[in-house]
Parts: sequence; C-alpha cells; structure tokens
Amino acid sequence: MRVEQTGAAMVTHAVIEVTSRCNYHCSFCAGRHMPQGDMDLRTYSSVLFQLPSLKHLYLSGEGEALLHPHFFKMASTARARGINLYHVTNGSLLSERICSKLIETGFREINISTETVDAGLFRRIRGGDWSQILKNTECLVKARGNLSLPIIRFNFNAFQSTLDQIPGIIELSMAIGIEAPNIFSLQSKVDYARNYPPAIQTEILLPTPRIDLVRAVRSSPAPAHFWNTLYTDGDSAPCPFLKRFIWVSHNKAIAPCCYIKDLSGRWGDVRVKYGVDAALKSQELQHLESELNHRRVPQECIGCSVFEFHDGWEE
Repeated sequence: MRVEQTGAAMVTHAVIEVTSRCNYHCSFCAGRHMPQGDMDLRTYSSVLFQLPSLKHLYLSGEGEALLHPHFFKMASTARARGINLYHVTNGSLLSERICSKLIETGFREINISTETVDAGLFRRIRGGDWSQILKNTECLVKARGNLSLPIIRFNFNAFQSTLDQIPGIIELSMAIGIEAPNIFSLQSKVDYARNYPPAIQTEILLPTPRIDLVRAVRSSPAPAHFWNTLYTDGDSAPCPFLKRFIWVSHNKAIAPCCYIKDLSGRWGDVRVKYGVDAALKSQELQHLESELNHRRVPQECIGCSVFEFHDGWEE
C-alpha cells in the first residue's frame, strides 16, 4: 500500500538564501531593502536534514551567495546527497579560482544576471562593469571545458526599455558559447514593487507583453532548468509552488514561494522543532491552498505571473 507523503516529505525543490548581502546596488532588488546577514552552517544543515526528498536546490536568494564564507562547504554538503545544485550570480566574483571550484563542486546550472547588454546602462542599473562580467563569464566557460555541465546562461531580466535587447542577449550567448538565456520580466508583485523608485516603476512590463514573454520562454527548446522542473514535475496544482517547494531566508524564515518576501516568520521558522514540516502543514498554508483551489488569487499572490494565465480567477 502506498503511503501518501505530506509536509516536508513532499518538497522536491527549494531555494535557500545563504546571504542577503550583495556587492551591487540594484534599486529594484528586494534584497537591498531587507536585513543584511548570512545563514549559519548549523541552520543550513538543519534545513537540509528536514528535506529528505529534496532533488533540486537553488543556492541563492536576494544576495550574492558567493560572498558567503562557507558557500562551497554548503554546496558540497548538498551534492554529497545527490541533490542537483543551481546558482545565480551577478558574475562579479567569478575569478579563475571560483570558476574552477564551481565546476569541481558539480553544479547543474549557473546563471549570470543582467537587464541589458549595454555597458553604460548596466553600470547605471547595477553599478558594475559589464566588460568584466563578460570576461568572468568566458572564464567560467573555459573552466567547464568539454563537460556538458554546468549549463551556463544569462538570466535576462527584461525591462520595458530593454525588451528590444533580447535578440542581443541571445546572440551574445551564442557568441561566447553558453546556452540560451533565461528571460524574465521585472516583478510587478507588491513585495517587490513597493520599493521601486519612480524610474523603475515605469519599467514594469504591461500584462500582455509579459504574458507573451513568459509563454515564449516556456515553449523554447532550451535545456530544462530549476523552474522548468518545478513546473513540469509532479501534479497539476493551480500553483507549481504548492506542496513541492520551500523558500528559506538567511534569517531562518520560511515562505511557500520565493516571490513572497515575508521575513516575519508568519509562514514558519526553521528554528522551531520540525519547522519546515510544521510550516507546510500550517493553517496559513492550508488557507492559501484552499483559495487557489477555489480559483481565487490570495492577497499574497496578486501580481504573480502564474495567475495571468488563468482566465476567470477572482482577485
């Protein structure tokens, strides 16, 4: 007889935010408006222990994870369990030594984030040197050599003013020998947008081009990445994050979705006994699931692109 799994035993995908610190100052980043700090090794080990079915781990968050002094120890601990590792970076710290260690650790995918292929605009948005990011990306490609993994590609966060640069980021990816980029749109959820300065508010894509963009990305033949596997694995729940996903912040707060930026501990706290399991069986999450199952968009989910694909849902 098959025993139905519940709570933490169902979680196959997780994002663990090992730090909220960053060496860039992107004005649209939620992390720049959060308490700054690192996750300690004991907490990290506890989270992994509480997730016996974990298959895919994004070792990133709202900070630059490579700043964490124990980043590679954390990564190696997960790989020792056979967990697929994914990482997103701003690319500024990809030295030859770091690139070699990323390859040796066995990451499945490494993403380098940008909103533009224009050096001047990149500096204005992120405060960084685009030419150095390109050199660092090429260093990572060289370190990979003839290996099939990790998949290396840009995470292109499309602004209203940079939509016309999508062909450019695709051409650039081909030219330096990396896979087709992941293309996202600037978040319109209030968790993010409430901190946007006026100039960034105007960069949010309108619903129609945002939907067209996401549909085009989902139908592309690019290799499967963390988010693809989350959307395609398991059942057909109204939201792919339900039941099979957990997000843990550097300060030990739990959330059922990486787009809910609530660090109050309302959804759960890993410091509590059986913290992850308790969070996934909590009344808060059951209410969220009930609303979604009844085709109602919860307050926490308003603005999420998942529901722009569902006709007739109530807000």
